[in-house]
Amino acid sequence: MIFIKSLKDRIREIEKSKENTTDLEANFLRDFNKALLDKESIQTHPKGLFRPSSIHGCARMLYLQQMGYKPDERNLEDEWMYKLISICECGTDRHTRIQEVVQHMQELGLVKIVDIEEQVKEANSQGLDTEFVKWNKDRTEARCKSERYHMYFQPDGLIEYQGVKCILEIKTANGFKFKKVKTSGRPVSDHIEQATCYATMLGVDYILFVYEDNNFKEKFVHLHKVDDFDKRKMAHKVDKMVKYLADEEIPPRETDKCTYCKHKTVCKEIGE
Repeated sequence: MIFIKSLKDRIREIEKSKENTTDLEANFLRDFNKALLDKESIQTHPKGLFRPSSIHGCARMLYLQQMGYKPDERNLEDEWMYKLISICECGTDRHTRIQEVVQHMQELGLVKIVDIEEQVKEANSQGLDTEFVKWNKDRTEARCKSERYHMYFQPDGLIEYQGVKCILEIKTANGFKFKKVKTSGRPVSDHIEQATCYATMLGVDYILFVYEDNNFKEKFVHLHKVDDFDKRKMAHKVDKMVKYLADEEIPPRETDKCTYCKHKTVCKEIGE
């Protein structure tokens, strides 16, 4: 009986220990997420200007952003929110590391990195109103803007390789999307639309897409020539958005683009 009693006591101690450990683990994860959210870097840009990375998004979402509608309250219990922050951080880190390799390629004489500040002057000579704003802290990306296209933008880079001057567009993708892009041999249409903004406003005809698989870091490289159709499509979307804003006309919903929208609540209230 003594042995049995001691065994039961020991089991209780183990269970109690597990409960305490679980509390500690849960508390650490909660506080980690709190700190992660606090240090999150959120891109900002001047009011009245779009970002190329969002130009392919829902027109209503862009309208609500520009008109100053309040975004949804964040659900601090939503684990996906914290995952998305970390996913974005990983993408940013890989962009930086790939840009560093390209810089080393220049040191080896394999590629020429074109100064975007100088390219803006070239674009101006072509009749474009693009304006150089500033470099980021490590001079890997330049901030520019265009009043004609109502955009504030920062391409991953501009290079000249084997005699071809092209926008460097780096994309990280999960295994499924990477395989889809590699199999099709063509970049995602949204990515083409985004990079077309950079090429158009900098007066460049080519985009060099560098896709990287998030899992095994495999690369897929594709050279895309920006044609008049690409430019017209982008300009039409911008002009249409500007008219919506000028007329204060709320655009229709694009329900296939709701996943990452931060205005779901007010959009639902507005209805169709």
